[in-house]
Amino acid sequence: RRQRQASVVSVQRCARHLTKRQREVAELLAAGESCKQIARKLEISYKTAENHRTAILDKMGVDNLAQLTHQLELLH
Repeated sequence: RRQRQASVVSVQRCARHLTKRQREVAELLAAGESCKQIARKLEISYKTAENHRTAILDKMGVDNLAQLTHQLELLH
């Protein structure tokens, strides 16, 4: 239990560095949306969606979407 609490705190610290738009994109990515779908939904270019994805993974300190999804689940 203590380790989980430490993990949640660590994820919260990382998530604070995301912009509002990046948080929005992160939630959509975790829900299984592709960058192409996200671009259409948010009315942004595909490249912008990709750039957000890259920045999110970097700021959250993860290598892939599975890890990102796991981290976001800790926050909910």
